[in-house]
Amino acid sequence: MKKVLALVLAAIFVASNVSFAQEFSFKNFKLYGEGSIYGFTYENSGVAGVNMGGTSGYITLGAMFDVYENITASFALGYQNLWGDDAAMAFSGRPINSSNTDDGYLNKITVVEANLNFNKLFDVEGLSAKVGRQYYGDEDSSMMYFGIRRDQPLFMVNGAMGIGLLGALSSLDAFAGYYAKENMKINAVYGIMQNGGINGNATIIGADLKYAKIADMIDVQAYGYDVENWIGTRNYTILGLKPTVNVGTLKASVEFAKNFGGDYTFSNDNFNTNFIKADASFKIEDIGLTPRAAYVVAGGENKPFITFGNYLPGLIVGQTLLAAGWMDNQIINIGADYVKNKFLFSLDFFNYGSRDGGDFEDAVKYGSELDLIVKYNYTQNVDFRVGIGHLFGNKDSGMDFDASTLQAGVTYKFK
Repeated sequence: MKKVLALVLAAIFVASNVSFAQEFSFKNFKLYGEGSIYGFTYENSGVAGVNMGGTSGYITLGAMFDVYENITASFALGYQNLWGDDAAMAFSGRPINSSNTDDGYLNKITVVEANLNFNKLFDVEGLSAKVGRQYYGDEDSSMMYFGIRRDQPLFMVNGAMGIGLLGALSSLDAFAGYYAKENMKINAVYGIMQNGGINGNATIIGADLKYAKIADMIDVQAYGYDVENWIGTRNYTILGLKPTVNVGTLKASVEFAKNFGGDYTFSNDNFNTNFIKADASFKIEDIGLTPRAAYVVAGGENKPFITFGNYLPGLIVGQTLLAAGWMDNQIINIGADYVKNKFLFSLDFFNYGSRDGGDFEDAVKYGSELDLIVKYNYTQNVDFRVGIGHLFGNKDSGMDFDASTLQAGVTYKFK
């Protein structure tokens, strides 16, 4: 981190001295940030059936300004923590209240952004590059997202492998290039994970291509990422393709992803399975209702599919049992969103099962979950949210009990 910060500060110093010679000023200076605080309770949650409750929160505060023509600097600090009772969370690796000291609070303040953004690179319209600590990816991506994970109280803490390792705030120390023109967008990145991975200094390299409006109704996304020196394997690779069809207010997509892991790129030693996610939604604008459905299969009998994305299906299973990656999972989701004035009501039914059976069968037949989430848009930048969920455990498997959760919180932002 120190090397990255030194590089960014040196670049800002050099650029600013050049700018001062040409009437430099902090043009377009602005502060930005956001925060969230959640209270939650879980009853019989997790494979072990743990009862727990607590409060989670994060906050970011940053500044952005123009250093020179087409060069923008950003710097932001972040803080995340989780407080609660003495119940240990097996999936997080530590008790909720293990950092309730002043020293613990201060140690959790981290740099989440420290970068220079070069626009119109080489005088090419639409070409840009960002150097330094930064967010990367799309928040709705199932595979690749480093940034702020909202509305997920149990991910305010760094914990298990997979998604939970990233926490509510995650960044890359990276060089990222972007190109956007008409209907095409290309992102490419080479960086180091801020949270390091189990082996430390895990590096990631890859690219994402999006092409929209093929035949006026089809969007296509293709991506490939390779992670080195991470969770006990030298290489972990994900390749994926996602076509999307838009016909009026009907939207449907299918995402196909394949993973590899071992001593070499495309090795099949430690990982060799796939992730398939089909989505469909139809917006009925006259009444503000959007019915939707999804079907997911991921992982295999003895090999997991671990992602860096932001897809967590369900307030209970998604946040507690899928934290360590996908292990032989099959998920059916039927739901609907309803908008009324400043309110958003989301009702979801999930059925969780085993994709292939085998060694993981007892661990993954979770049962069925019913969730209701209500959001209230208090102002343009402040939202209140309440969520309630109940899991009807599969009595024929290892989860021979029901589980439930209640969550309530507020999120704000300014920019």
